[in-house]
Amino acid sequence: MKTEDIKRWLRTNHPTTIVNDRYSGIYSEAQWLAFPLEHYDVPAEVDGDDMTCVDFWQDYAEPVGKGDTPDEALRDLVTIMDGLVTK
Repeated sequence: MKTEDIKRWLRTNHPTTIVNDRYSGIYSEAQWLAFPLEHYDVPAEVDGDDMTCVDFWQDYAEPVGKGDTPDEALRDLVTIMDGLVTK
């Protein structure tokens, strides 16, 4: 993401899609996941079969917030996005 896109997201938290992890965090390491994306842009692999999820989480390098609740996942995403701007 470009810095100006991250700053815009930080002002509005839009778009954001929060999903419950299909495998309860076995591969993602979190029950809830917050993506700075529209729902239709969230990678389908997040909800794939076991091997698809394993491969996805090993390779996924885009910002995603993680937490035990939706609120925690969003707060984590805000922290991650803020850290990308201050780098």
